[in-house]
Amino acid sequence: MLADSIKRRIIAVNDKRILPVITVLLFIAGFMYSRSYTPAWPGDFTAYLGAGYALAEGVNPYDDQAVSRCLSHNGLHDVENLPYLYSPVFAIPFSIARYTGPVWIRRIWFLSLHGSFWLGFYLLLRKRPQNKSIAIMVVLGTLLLFMGPYRSAAKWGQVTALLFFLVSIAMYRQRSSILSGSVLSMIPLIKPALALPLFILRGKAWVFLALTTVAVILISLGTSGPEPWRQYATALNNVSSNWNLAMPANQSLTGNVHRIVGMYNKNYGAATPVIHKERVKRAEEERALSTGISASLMLVVLATILLSIGQSRWRSFYLSKYFAPLLCWISLLISPLAYDHYGLFLLPLLIESIFIGSKRLYIPAVIAFSYWALIPNADSFTANQALLLSIEAIRPALLVWVAIVYSRTVSAILLSKNCNTDDRLSMYQSELSVLSIR
Repeated sequence: MLADSIKRRIIAVNDKRILPVITVLLFIAGFMYSRSYTPAWPGDFTAYLGAGYALAEGVNPYDDQAVSRCLSHNGLHDVENLPYLYSPVFAIPFSIARYTGPVWIRRIWFLSLHGSFWLGFYLLLRKRPQNKSIAIMVVLGTLLLFMGPYRSAAKWGQVTALLFFLVSIAMYRQRSSILSGSVLSMIPLIKPALALPLFILRGKAWVFLALTTVAVILISLGTSGPEPWRQYATALNNVSSNWNLAMPANQSLTGNVHRIVGMYNKNYGAATPVIHKERVKRAEEERALSTGISASLMLVVLATILLSIGQSRWRSFYLSKYFAPLLCWISLLISPLAYDHYGLFLLPLLIESIFIGSKRLYIPAVIAFSYWALIPNADSFTANQALLLSIEAIRPALLVWVAIVYSRTVSAILLSKNCNTDDRLSMYQSELSVLSIR
């Protein structure tokens, strides 16, 4: 008996170690393989680094020419310098490169990104049934090594992998925990467009989110003063008024609407020559129309999701573990910009759908994730404008479809649980009645 007990404990311990070991192996494989496709100085990482240098030297981190000069002064010549559009808070860690040099910051940053993704992925599976968790980690993890949002984030040094890790922590911990509120405070300071998962927080977590946000901003003001924040506000205003949301890389619902409306107006007005002033006016009207249609569609989608849940189950859905994955999923619909590496935020709902086990849910979820996150932008393999618009418009349509199916499926699960609870309560009350009669 003692030998059997020891044997069972050894097997249990080994089973618990399988998932962490696989995670570490995938982390090593992902990091090593990324060296074959990651540029020496990726554009997004260079933007972060340049802003850090500019902040350390007291120049405008949102001035491309000033940032280029800072990079050149520190030995980085002829590198791709993308515009930096994050808050000054995010540039503070990169300002350390002034003392350590860019190579060490690059090593630390890319190790952090790879580690963040695989650890976040692990946390999503940590409290799940062991066999299915191992299968998902092996199959999906291996697939993401070679394509999709993880590869894209690793290739360009994108911060999205770190934000994915922060969301995974908040989902792993209790929604009212101090840690959840503290870590999620970083998202609006870095990528406000992906801040929808903040609404999973409850109670005191909101207080610590506010306290952490204020503390980080005060540290930023004490380190570099208020001027970078004024420059940040100016840069956001300039970009928001001139940004082309119809660019092919934008896979969001808003981006697709802007492309379709722009194509329609282009064909409609192609035969009519107009002067420059009229073209500017038409462009403004086109932008306003596209924005209005996008906002209306978002409201319709949100209303449809709420109706799919059912008014009587809104509260139970909000309190359940199923709420956070839905917020992560629809954040790509709500955001005006959604690049391919944003697909990391689709993983929580995809994993939850597989564990729920309903074919009506996980098959659409797998299809939507594969199409949205694994297929490259249509502009890379088709020159036909109408076909390009059709292929790209399918991406947000699939996200909407899965969000509605998920809401209905979870609503049915919650209804079943409530019915079972009511049945047990009725049986208990009946037993009490019988006992009182006796």
